[in-house]
Amino acid sequence: MSRKKAREAAFLLLFEWEANRSPEKPLDDILQTTIEFDNLTLDDLHYINQTVADCKQAYQDLDDIIAGSSAGWRLERLPRVDLALLRLAIYEMSRRQDIPHAVSINECVDLAKSYSTDKSSAFINGVLSTVEKSITKAADESHARD
Repeated sequence: MSRKKAREAAFLLLFEWEANRSPEKPLDDILQTTIEFDNLTLDDLHYINQTVADCKQAYQDLDDIIAGSSAGWRLERLPRVDLALLRLAIYEMSRRQDIPHAVSINECVDLAKSYSTDKSSAFINGVLSTVEKSITKAADESHARD
């Protein structure tokens, strides 16, 4: 499985969690019923499990970032698909040093084109660009102090 498919699987799991907040289904059951996959590697499985667990644990922090970067949109008004995508990308951008910000943004915008409304990809791109600038500015200020 490619990282792109692993990211899609993580997104679908986050979306299901957001939509249902119900007892967890086993990862294999969800993957088999929600996306086609083959050649799932240990790295892919680790990425999926770690990403979903971390996003679920940090969802309030991620939501605070989304709320502060979404130009007056209340989280309750956002489609759940968009919310799951934003959480995923912001998690990657803020907590995964091994994934370039541009990759996180582009992949989540592409997923929005497949799974959400016509306007969602532009909205998600705008929010993630704002978040990326904020993360970059904070990192620059931190390096300047060091």
